[in-house]
Amino acid sequence: MNSQNLTSELKAEEKKATHTEQELIERYSNPVVANQLLAALEKRIESNPTNVLLLSQKAMILRRIAKLEQALLVYKQILALEPHNEYAHRSAAVLSGSPLPVSKEKGSFPAPFVAIPNFLPDSKLSALYQATLENEKYFKPSGVGATEPHYDPDKRQSFVWGGIGEWRPFMKGLLRERLPQLCESLCIDTFEPGSVEVKITNYLNGGFFITHADNSISKGKTGRAISYLLYYHSQPKAFQGGDLFLFDSDLSNERYTNANFTRIRCQNNTLVAFNSPYFHAVQPVRLESERFDQGRMALGGHINYMDTEDSTKKTLRQSRQSRCLDRSTVKSATFEKIQKNYNKRA
Repeated sequence: MNSQNLTSELKAEEKKATHTEQELIERYSNPVVANQLLAALEKRIESNPTNVLLLSQKAMILRRIAKLEQALLVYKQILALEPHNEYAHRSAAVLSGSPLPVSKEKGSFPAPFVAIPNFLPDSKLSALYQATLENEKYFKPSGVGATEPHYDPDKRQSFVWGGIGEWRPFMKGLLRERLPQLCESLCIDTFEPGSVEVKITNYLNGGFFITHADNSISKGKTGRAISYLLYYHSQPKAFQGGDLFLFDSDLSNERYTNANFTRIRCQNNTLVAFNSPYFHAVQPVRLESERFDQGRMALGGHINYMDTEDSTKKTLRQSRQSRCLDRSTVKSATFEKIQKNYNKRA
């Protein structure tokens, strides 16, 4: 077998594995399936209310469908029964926004995050939305890969605009002001920020982003430290899906658990930030139309450590060069294919 055939087979296997994982994640996050599981669990918990395993399963299902306040209450029940339960401690801290407990225990744990509602004044949010629509022609297909960015519709389907004018310095200023608060909430040592990446993405019908991490702890304090997304969209909201899945991650081994995740709803004018090394994904978007103005939009990017500013600028230049495809070259049939697959799995 020649190298070209081997490469093709490996890519086919990777694509198959990716789609299988997406199907599993979507099933775990399906509200109908989750509510059925919760109903069955409740009956078992009624007859055995101190069973920590059953309570842990309940909390996890609640996290998958974004019922985070209810999940927090269950983790508190667990801690009342087992005060030294490390996973419950960390989960409760993440969901309540409290500092993470100091621990030497290794393994897969929930991703810390912070959600700030009403992040922008209404007038500024409206201006951001209008600026997005007025610059639709500048949006290009989003790429994947930090070192060699390229378009891969099996891994990511969205549109991005990097030349966002006045919004870049505006967002950089806000994030730098909020950095101490973000570091405290995410349990990151305060650092002097380097470059701040800022771009606007729009997910239309069938748009998604498979599970990935934006950095690795093996790189130390280099590269991306904090990833952030400021969600916004048309009113009333025209799409479904597009939520953020934050997976329990074993950072030391760069692994994640696809059955264990926290679902973050993409709420209008809410800023969500999380530690860049944690694995995450964007749920497929369901939109009856292909209208650009009705998509799932986000002003997002990354706050980098100071010593990587030059290398980040180089990566951004490479990224812009790789996104040379015109939006019209990406056929809507590709999105329709993804949508059909999503409907089958829902």
